[in-house]
Amino acid sequence: MGTYDIRKFYMDYFDDGELEDDSLLNAQTDKRVEIPGTWRGNVNIMSEQACARYSFDLLENGSQIASSDEEILIYGYQYELQQSAEAAYITYHPSVQPEWDRTLRLSYPNSEETVTPTIRPDDGVFEFNFSDSDIEPGRYEWILEITPPNSYTIEIGTFNETLISVDPNDESGFPSSEEAIQTAGVIANTSATQVTDPQQLSGNGLSIESSGHGGGTSGSTAGRFLTRDVSVQATPAQAFGSETNRQFRINNHTRGSSLTFDPA
Repeated sequence: MGTYDIRKFYMDYFDDGELEDDSLLNAQTDKRVEIPGTWRGNVNIMSEQACARYSFDLLENGSQIASSDEEILIYGYQYELQQSAEAAYITYHPSVQPEWDRTLRLSYPNSEETVTPTIRPDDGVFEFNFSDSDIEPGRYEWILEITPPNSYTIEIGTFNETLISVDPNDESGFPSSEEAIQTAGVIANTSATQVTDPQQLSGNGLSIESSGHGGGTSGSTAGRFLTRDVSVQATPAQAFGSETNRQFRINNHTRGSSLTFDPA
């Protein structure tokens, strides 16, 4: 339905990793617009594993005319926080590489502490063992930061209201460590394709930008989910619409698949 001068393509219809509407593309001209059309290809492109290496293209009659850099993006990261009296456990997905930076930030009314949680890949959890740190007993708000190379930090726990109780005085209200691990780890992906570092570090007409965090609960996922929302900036603005013979394509380089939008 006409032609738009697009400044930005939005990815917020993948908030929990699932494609929410297969007939629309959200974009920005001088205002936000919904472009009707059809997605074709791998509609599960952002939900097959929590982390993957992506890039984005603008095509004309199937040929690339603009492209973005590559970024490791984290979409629809499902997680649960569970704890015993001895440790706290947060869901770990195997597409998160062990060498990536990770920091668990614990906030108390007048202070902030940081620890590096242990990865227990066979159990599908990050572990914060209270006896391995000198953090004072108390109830802490928390954020788990994960930073892939050359990419954006995702903050697991941003929309979570459950506190971590470090060395609780009353241990009777907590499950055993074995039970806590089972609950936190059961929603982890059982396997994943290894995520390698980005190869294309600069774009040609398109660039990936952070749009903040999205997350919460979803009827199609267990626990909660967290996404680092991104948008794709077009510089200069690009003509796009049913009269242009152009398409917008998402590339998942980790899984070797793509998803293309054809405007109607």
